[in-house]
Amino acid sequence: MKPNNDLFKLACLLLLIIFSSCEKEENSDIKDVKRDISGFWIVNETIVGNCSGTTKTDQKMEIFKIKQQDNNLKVTIYPNGDEIDGTIDGTKISWEGTLPSGKGKVDISFTGTITDNNKAKGTATWEWYKGTYRCSGTTTLNANKVITKKVNFEGKWTGTWTNKDNSISGTFSANVTQTDTLLTGTIDVPLINLTNEDLKGFVSGNVVYFGDINNKIKFIGTINEDSGIGTYSYMSLSDEGSWTGTRQ
Repeated sequence: MKPNNDLFKLACLLLLIIFSSCEKEENSDIKDVKRDISGFWIVNETIVGNCSGTTKTDQKMEIFKIKQQDNNLKVTIYPNGDEIDGTIDGTKISWEGTLPSGKGKVDISFTGTITDNNKAKGTATWEWYKGTYRCSGTTTLNANKVITKKVNFEGKWTGTWTNKDNSISGTFSANVTQTDTLLTGTIDVPLINLTNEDLKGFVSGNVVYFGDINNKIKFIGTINEDSGIGTYSYMSLSDEGSWTGTRQ
């Protein structure tokens, strides 16, 4: 029997479409997803380590400013402004390096995942050392990208701060002028004899960073209308803790 050429061509065409569709579907599963994660991120950390002689768990908030060029990342960590290099591959992010920490240094190796365009999570292993003393631990990070809506931080702010051991607390006040994202003005922190010192900082979305111009004390946090919360760092005493503030 002579084959029907039209039916034969139609069958071949259907098979070609099916195989082509399968190949595209398979390739879509393994194709790298290119994401731009540049911007500011609010990072909540759970730190587990044994540097005090016993295993302790601490909670901390930091602000990451990420610059991305192709697959390369430059991560600036506030409030101290330390920088570390990393990479992004699809949804996977990583960085490692050595940073100053208190009166010593810390080696950090981090791997994580971008769960969507505005969220990320991961775990870092770290080793802190000074001289011959070393201790180690892990840090779990959960991060949210900063909202893009511009928030006004200008005005007079007053607040309180408490160190992470709840053993020392005090007050602060700041008279802030905002020009676009840059902050200037004056700041007072009575307990550390900071009076009418020049202030510097920035605001991005609902994230704020401010402190005295000589970097004695630095505050980071999030603001909502006339209130703010966050963490501070007082480097000369390797002291850090939390703060709350309101606009007058």
